[in-house]
Amino acid sequence: MAKGVAAMTLDEEYQQKRREAMNKQPSGLREGLTRGGKGLVSGFVSGITGIVTKPIKGAQKEGAAGFFKGVGKGLVGALTRPTGGIIDMASSTFQGIKRAAELSEEVESLRPPRFIHEDGVIRPYKQREGIGSQMLQGTFGQLTCEWQYLFDEFTKAPLIVEDRRLRIEAKERVKSVFHAKEFGKIINFRTPELAKWVLAKLEDARESLPK
Repeated sequence: MAKGVAAMTLDEEYQQKRREAMNKQPSGLREGLTRGGKGLVSGFVSGITGIVTKPIKGAQKEGAAGFFKGVGKGLVGALTRPTGGIIDMASSTFQGIKRAAELSEEVESLRPPRFIHEDGVIRPYKQREGIGSQMLQGTFGQLTCEWQYLFDEFTKAPLIVEDRRLRIEAKERVKSVFHAKEFGKIINFRTPELAKWVLAKLEDARESLPK
């Protein structure tokens, strides 16, 4: 559309300058906005000044006939150049937006998604729940169980020993003829707080079982 409006000015010099400017792709949104603003201002300024300069240039080249031709070009340019500037501004702005979108890095979440419990109630965000849910979703189908005990196999309630070690005592179990007998597990945690948190979850799960 802007190309057609520019052709209506009948000014080859203006059309050439416009083509050169539009062939240069903006590097980003800021440059697109800047170039669009300059194109808009240039369109209005050149349209107004053309009313005076075109008749003078026409008279210098062709005399009286050139003067009247210049008057016609100046009047046409006063209408078409601002219109072309508006269209070019929109084009440069959208080119800048497109370029910025192409160069922008993928946006990453600052925290794992909220874990939604089975009852569907939205609770305050807990990072541990979000991380755990994200890990399970990402590795679903790839997890292997190294060992397990049923609550019925517990010989006493799990307890914490030496601050950050969770001890689970269970019924005697023989893994194979090549292994010694096993009476439970001791799980080491990085911090005492984490050990207490896992112990609390075990107790909650045991209490929630049908009596």
